[in-house]
Amino acid sequence: MNFPYVTNRVSITDDWSIHLPFVLNLRVDEGSLVLWRPGFTIWLDAMRNDNHLSLQNRKQHFQDSADENRYDECEVAEEDRLYYSYRLKEPSEDERAPALYGFAFGTAGHLQMAFYFDEEEDAAIAQSILTSANQSAPALPNVGIFSSLCFVSKLALEEGQPVAYMYRETPDDADDSGWRFFAGTESQEYVDDPANLLVCPVAFVAEHSPEVVPWLLSEPGAALELQEDRFVQVE
Repeated sequence: MNFPYVTNRVSITDDWSIHLPFVLNLRVDEGSLVLWRPGFTIWLDAMRNDNHLSLQNRKQHFQDSADENRYDECEVAEEDRLYYSYRLKEPSEDERAPALYGFAFGTAGHLQMAFYFDEEEDAAIAQSILTSANQSAPALPNVGIFSSLCFVSKLALEEGQPVAYMYRETPDDADDSGWRFFAGTESQEYVDDPANLLVCPVAFVAEHSPEVVPWLLSEPGAALELQEDRFVQVE
């Protein structure tokens, strides 16, 4: 089964979105949203505040019921949100790092997130994803484009140069997005060599060059060039 890809800021509910700093696959498993890549997994549930309880009241409920072996508790308060998290070492058959369990409380409800990761340094990434949860608009109203395929220059993906030129053709088939991405420094000879072009999901270009994301739903025929730090349409 091919699971869709997501990255950047994505919508969870009408009240919540989160920012993903890298590409993750997405599925729904027993009612929970699961986002994952090798070595990093998020299980996420969204709950309503039907009893109209305060942020602190709901946080205290989960803190009181948390495992007594928790450690590294963290609480971050903002004007209309409250984040609470802790680490927990659990029995496992692998050598993964202790999990991070987190909650993002808002007036209308809250998100519950469980982060599982292999490397200890990913704990900071998990915490940043948790505290990114807010009501900001998602990067795209429809994330389906992230899973579509595109052509991208090796200079702009494997060799680290940012995408500086992008255009969208009429897609070749149902899997093709029509997008073609370039660093802008390629010679015609370089572009004419098929070995210098990669085929990959659009999500991986968006992860490398997030500046392309606001333009991904442009119609075929669009052509854009990076000028300073933003793309502008060109003829």
